[in-house]
Amino acid sequence: MSKGSARKSHFGHRFIDAIRCWGPISLALIISVMMPINTMAQSQPASAYDTLDIWLRAEQLNQRCQILNYFEAREIERGINFNKNLTPEGVAIQAAIGRPSFETELAKVGSMLDRRRNAARVAADKKVCSDLDTDIRAVRSNYVRSYLKGLIAAQQSQARLTGRSGRRKAGELLLGFAQSLYRDNYETVGQAVIQELQSEGFDADTAWGVLKNPLNDVLWQMRLSEKGYHFQSLQDQLGYYRAIKRDGTDSVFPARFSHRFNPKIVDNAGYVVEINQADGVTDDRRFVILVSKDAADWGPQILQAQLLVQEASARHAWLGNSWREFTLKFDAEVETGADCPTDFCFTFPVEATEAVRSRRAQKDGFFSFELVIAAPNKFPLEGKMNEYGREKYYPPPLPDH
Repeated sequence: MSKGSARKSHFGHRFIDAIRCWGPISLALIISVMMPINTMAQSQPASAYDTLDIWLRAEQLNQRCQILNYFEAREIERGINFNKNLTPEGVAIQAAIGRPSFETELAKVGSMLDRRRNAARVAADKKVCSDLDTDIRAVRSNYVRSYLKGLIAAQQSQARLTGRSGRRKAGELLLGFAQSLYRDNYETVGQAVIQELQSEGFDADTAWGVLKNPLNDVLWQMRLSEKGYHFQSLQDQLGYYRAIKRDGTDSVFPARFSHRFNPKIVDNAGYVVEINQADGVTDDRRFVILVSKDAADWGPQILQAQLLVQEASARHAWLGNSWREFTLKFDAEVETGADCPTDFCFTFPVEATEAVRSRRAQKDGFFSFELVIAAPNKFPLEGKMNEYGREKYYPPPLPDH
């Protein structure tokens, strides 16, 4: 055997051992699906529209039936965005970036997506609510295999091995999710993935980095589940979510939220740490921020939040070091108990909502906002701070009613 073939053989055995030795996976926090994934058979090559329609029908079926995990719903959003860009309209708008025709092409993309989403909704309304639906299985065959490939490639990543334990736990849950779907085919698929990695080459840290979004989505779902909640998309408001109790009562945290993202906060030692966050508006029209850490005992145990609203319209005010000195400041109420779906719930007074609403209503106005979440010893905030020490904040949109 040559040295090259011996190295490849060692690689294969090492990674087969790796996919076996992640250890027993607790799937209590994951909605199980008991079928292997099969790619939809195509009698002829699918067009960009055909592929986009599959993702849209999966989206609409989940909107009606709520059969997917939160992290899967986010993958479908990404899949729609990616495949939209492969359509003729999507290609045209990319070519029009920076040109006078951009707005026209943007409108064409929006119109195309609306038409196809409406058709997908009609088709989904005729379907049975089942995770064995052909469209659900088709999209899963895309992102679940991607998860598996990334997780196998990242096994020896130093970023994974020495990084935050919460994300490693999320990786275990993702792997367990893939195992539950592939079942008896798991090792066969794993072998095929390993051969691809051997052929293509890869960097373990890069592979772990590519998984950042799904790992954080899983971590968000996992931490809400620990508090007895799940994050469920609103059937009639695409892109918005409710935090709903999992105790059988279906009681709802009284707010509408956008999807999770990853801002940074400052802990009491002055270190910048990344968190999971979702912004929303309560049913009584107050801004509310959900903050979730990697684990309940990880990171800062006490946090505060302040929203700063620029008082007077000024186009370049944000660039000035004294911007904070000319703002209205609103402190949030903080909740951390059982009635909060995450580690921290920050709810601002209705006066903050009105301050933002009135400034947005000034169509020719120029206003900036800042949200600061930090340990108590960071307040009051420094009055003078250059723009690089601040980060613009975009408060969530207010409902029409």
